[in-house]
Amino acid sequence: MAGKRHHFIPQFLQRGFGSPENASNAWVFRKDRPAFNTSIQNIALEGQFYTHDGDRSVDDAITDDEGALAAFVTDLRAAANGTNVDSQQAAKLVAHMLVRTRHVRENFERMTGDLVNGVYNAMSDPTKLAAVLTAHIQDDANLTRILKQILTVAAGDQFPLKELSRHLDQALTPAMLQRARAELPAYFKANADEQARALQTEGKLTQGLLKGAMKSGHLKALKRVATSSEREEAFAKLTFRIRKYPGGNIILGDSAAVHAVAGERRVAPLNDATVPMVGVLLPLDTETCLIGELNGRCEVFETAESVRQAIAGCSLEFFVASVDTPENRALVSNVAKDSYLLDAADVEEILGDLGLV
Repeated sequence: MAGKRHHFIPQFLQRGFGSPENASNAWVFRKDRPAFNTSIQNIALEGQFYTHDGDRSVDDAITDDEGALAAFVTDLRAAANGTNVDSQQAAKLVAHMLVRTRHVRENFERMTGDLVNGVYNAMSDPTKLAAVLTAHIQDDANLTRILKQILTVAAGDQFPLKELSRHLDQALTPAMLQRARAELPAYFKANADEQARALQTEGKLTQGLLKGAMKSGHLKALKRVATSSEREEAFAKLTFRIRKYPGGNIILGDSAAVHAVAGERRVAPLNDATVPMVGVLLPLDTETCLIGELNGRCEVFETAESVRQAIAGCSLEFFVASVDTPENRALVSNVAKDSYLLDAADVEEILGDLGLV
């Protein structure tokens, strides 16, 4: 994968979904445009996706891993239905596919963006901002910290910091805190419009910084891709096997793998502590999947159609298929249905806990 063109879903995995008439091409199905057929070299591609400020170490590490993983995938495709697969090898493959995708980076960016937007939108309302600040100073520790900051700025360089801090500790008596708690709400209300406008501007600037921060964080995580991770160890606890779906027209989603989870949701693109994982599925070609299960069969992986629905639902932006069919076009409406890390209700609940709803 060395060079500027980085595939966040490796070509060796995509080749299992090549078109019958031209195995070097595949069909891409997106919500925002009609399906199109293109070279696998152009699918799941982004320039410099794994490099940052000239650092190519992540790209080099992924390239080093790909040879062995590609050979392993070839062996898995050739295996018979029901063949047991070594859990350690399978866990390494699934963890590698999961963590390297654009889906991971984009999803965390969107989730963080939703939370940041919610906070700044709420705090940009002068009435709500004044109410939040008033509630904040009901706690003595919060109020003391705010008063110390205000008085330290006001004092300037008149006193050494240690001496000033000692004086403030003596001055901020319970009576002083009570008086400040009574007078500050009027100050908050009088200045709320100006503070809210400043926060609105800051919120827009923060959004612009998120993309770079998410890329940096993702690349730091990928630098550990060659070492065993907690996620890989969790996958290794599953029992892995090959499952064949003859004529199943299995698709490949942009999350690469999909997870069966306990609860009403049933499938998710990532496994974490808040969503207990009971299984994982990695599509290998149009009839073959690698499946890992914790305690017996996962119902959501039992039929080709339920697998197709799960893969499309966990995809954030697109899925890849070998053919353009009415059934595949109909699946497009499922894209992103189950791809979220936090849904709107989760975001609202978090903001509510912060007193921002």
